[in-house]
Amino acid sequence: MTAFQIDTSDVERGILRVANLVDLVAGPIREAMKDVADTIRTDTISTISRQAPPRSQKRQPPARVTGALIASLRTKLAKPNRNGMRAYVVSSNLKDRYAFMLESGTRRIVERPFLVPAAMRHRVEFVQKVEAAIQLAIKQSTS
Repeated sequence: MTAFQIDTSDVERGILRVANLVDLVAGPIREAMKDVADTIRTDTISTISRQAPPRSQKRQPPARVTGALIASLRTKLAKPNRNGMRAYVVSSNLKDRYAFMLESGTRRIVERPFLVPAAMRHRVEFVQKVEAAIQLAIKQSTS
């Protein structure tokens, strides 16, 4: 009888290298994500601050009246989803869902988006920062 043997040591070493690379990349990607989330928050605040009372126009960012919306904006690391992925989130901690109603509108209120437009303005920057983080981690792992 002829025996056939497969040497899996190269595959196992490759898998370990990929796992190590993922560990090396995770931190820089997380930093890039936080940096862009903070930029989006700052952009959102400046957009709201530029508006003058008494009212913003329909479908324009909300006007700053009391400053409560600006004060409520936070950047935080969200809980992992079911796949274990985490993301930085820019959100409002207002309890009455005021920010959500402004962003999305209601049956009676026309939307006055402020977060999504800021995120869209920085989407290319986000991709560039994540790519740079990955390239740096790969370069560091091969040297």
